[in-house]
Amino acid sequence: MKIFLFFILLTSGSYAISQNVSDSTYSENFVASDSIANKLADLATMKNPTLTVYEKRVEADLYEWKKNKFSIFNNIGASFNLNEGNLRSSKDSALANLFYPRYNLNLTLPLSTFFAKPKETKRARANYEGSIAMKEVETQNLKTDVKRAYQIYITNNHLLRLQETVLQDEIVLYNTIQEKFEKNQVSLDLFTNSTKRYNDEIVKKINLTKEVYLARIHLESLLGMSLEEAMRAIMQR
Repeated sequence: MKIFLFFILLTSGSYAISQNVSDSTYSENFVASDSIANKLADLATMKNPTLTVYEKRVEADLYEWKKNKFSIFNNIGASFNLNEGNLRSSKDSALANLFYPRYNLNLTLPLSTFFAKPKETKRARANYEGSIAMKEVETQNLKTDVKRAYQIYITNNHLLRLQETVLQDEIVLYNTIQEKFEKNQVSLDLFTNSTKRYNDEIVKKINLTKEVYLARIHLESLLGMSLEEAMRAIMQR
């Protein structure tokens, strides 16, 4: 009996910290829908490492697209020369201007540039737009995961609170029957059934405590910070 009571006191601390997260969680009018979930979802997108990777990919693809748009100038070849005859004839007016043009400037642009380069530019733009779309999808998925994880957390918290009430009632009943059993005022069957119900309620509390703990870990992994830090952050916004 003492071992069970000690365990109850020990496990009760696992959800006591979370009571300040949302007092409405424990009300009789508890509703899973909560604006806090939306705020946490937005907060999670600000420091998520995966989204940072997608953002860098968008930046890289944007650079490649811009580079492709102006790379046509890289294929232009230029040459310049001055006719040597004109240089020599400059000293002799009779031979001056025998060669035309006096200066030669040549620009070359491969014909394939007009066919290949637009396709490369379109591909680079498609990669850029695809990266943006992938980032948006990942962002929405993260928000959905955070909202779902938060709802699971507060729902299990609420169930744990209700289970604590049930367990307290069962403890009172168990102690009463135990006292009567020691005085031979109740049968062994009644005492055994009471003990079983009491133990069943303890098992339920243990399992719910575990679910709350695991739900909190998952939520915090999505947020990238502790739940307390996240709550302070959204309250300051």
